[in-house]
Amino acid sequence: MGKIRISFALLLALIFTAAVFGDIPYPISLASAFLIHEGGHIIAARALGVPLQSIRGGFCGIRMKYDFSCVKPKYEIAVCMAGSFAGMFAAAIGLLIGLAYTEGGVYFIVSSSALSAVNMLPVRGLDGGSILMCILEASLLPDTAWKISKRISTVTSILFWIVSIWIQLKVGINLSMLILSLYFLYLSAYES
Repeated sequence: MGKIRISFALLLALIFTAAVFGDIPYPISLASAFLIHEGGHIIAARALGVPLQSIRGGFCGIRMKYDFSCVKPKYEIAVCMAGSFAGMFAAAIGLLIGLAYTEGGVYFIVSSSALSAVNMLPVRGLDGGSILMCILEASLLPDTAWKISKRISTVTSILFWIVSIWIQLKVGINLSMLILSLYFLYLSAYES
């Protein structure tokens, strides 16, 4: 676990140093937000003794699968929440040290905050969907929990899609939000 903590701290230090001495290019800001988010999951899983089964990269980021069968449900919730907490913590530190005064720093703060917020939505396949399922399984039969989770995920995805369409019409083109809303609809329909 020491290596991961050092790497995570080093990544934060490099991001903030680069931001203070010059603007961070946008792709690096976004990649840093993703790495910090996933680093939060890894650190929490290691600290709680949750084994990592696999890591896959994909179109919408990195997907890590953990073996939660050997730990308490509250540990699963903690690991799922840790990514968003790490992102929000990094954004808050960025604000405190003045990253908001650099263009790349603002982009990092916004990217990290948005990634954290979106991942907490109760959509299947996202951290928020996993948290919802864990909470529902604690008090309901698995089939009932799955059906309720799927309905909440679908409603959330449809609402997100409606908001993205509204933004397209009222504010202007934001293809990333529209693509994300379609991805959420896909996750709601096909994620098990």
